[in-house]
Formats: sequence, C-alpha cells, structure tokens
Amino acid sequence: MGSREGSVETYLRLALLRLGAYQRKFVSPGTRGVFDRIVGYKGSVFFIEIKSLDGKLSTKQEREKKKLDDQNLNWFVLYSIKDVDSFIRILKCIV
Repeated sequence: MGSREGSVETYLRLALLRLGAYQRKFVSPGTRGVFDRIVGYKGSVFFIEIKSLDGKLSTKQEREKKKLDDQNLNWFVLYSIKDVDSFIRILKCIV
C-alpha cells in the first residue's frame, strides 16, 4: 500500500473510531483480492477498499466486488479523504 493509501486508511480508521463504528482490517489467508476493511455500524455491514487517486481495482478485486454485488452486500472504494468524509456522512444517516 502506498503512503497516500496509508494516510487515507489512517484517516478512515480514526473517523470510524470517533463515530463508534465496528471496524477490522480484513485479511483472508489464501484468498487474494478481498477488500481492505470491514465496517459495521447500526446493523449494516460495509466492505471498504482503499485506493490511491489513480488506483484501479485488480482483476481479483473486481471478481470479489461481483461476489459482493451478487449477495447484495454494501461496498465502497475510497480514493481520498473527501471520499472518507462522504462515507462517514452516509453512515451518519443510518438510523
């Protein structure tokens, strides 16, 4: 992960901590392409991938995204601090 991605992930982690959301770094041994984080908030679960501004999902991540879509699960790709702020606003709308 590049330093830009690292700073966005740190910003996300701290914003989620302040909000009181459940969050975990997602690692699935033997399975490549899983999203970076799992976030739970008020009964909703989100899979989050962090990318640099010019980053793209890998082929394996695209496949993983399709699996999430097939199960009607929530996922976001966050490219910047602005994206994190938008995601936090979405979470705050959950009742």
